[in-house]
Amino acid sequence: MTGADLTDADLSYAELKGIITDENTKMQIPEKPSKEIALNFLKEGNIDKWNRWKSEHQEEELNLSDIDLTETNLSGVNLSGANLTGANLSDANLTGADSINADLTDADLTGADLTNANLIRADLRSTILSEDTTIDDKWRLVWDIVNHSIQGRDLINADLSDANLTGADSINADLSNADLSGATLWDADLSGADLTNADLTDANLEGIITDENTKIEIPEE
Repeated sequence: MTGADLTDADLSYAELKGIITDENTKMQIPEKPSKEIALNFLKEGNIDKWNRWKSEHQEEELNLSDIDLTETNLSGVNLSGANLTGANLSDANLTGADSINADLTDADLTGADLTNANLIRADLRSTILSEDTTIDDKWRLVWDIVNHSIQGRDLINADLSDANLTGADSINADLSNADLSGATLWDADLSGADLTNADLTDANLEGIITDENTKIEIPEE
């Protein structure tokens, strides 16, 4: 780097150990990226740098509400735990995205590609999907359940493991033999529902509504 001019060069996360400079070298050794700079990584689709920043700030609450990421290539992005309420993710590439525990309430996923995205416990209430949104069958079913009544519906053997089913209207639904392990069922209405032999291991059943016709065996802690 002797005599090199790196004025305005983006050296975020660059490996600079052992570089050779002299008095004519123009460069500024960067500090660790701020949140504002990290958000630019995200908006530019610079996922490697974003994911590195995210891994260094795992305890930080990430408010990305109303962010516009239309048509952005976010393949493999780490959005775990992020608040994405109202975010515009239309036509974005979210293949393989880590969205565990993300809040996608009112987010626009029209035309987005979520192939192999991890949506464990993600909140999909009022999330906007379209027919051309590519999403694994399991998560489209979860989206359908939390956004539409499934009263009386046949969901025998359904895989709903680790799904966020908060507030789901499941009156008289047949969930026998369904896999609900690790699922969040806060305030779900299970009146008259049949959960015979359903796997409720580690499911969060706080506030569920049942009646005398509900068939359910609450697992022992």
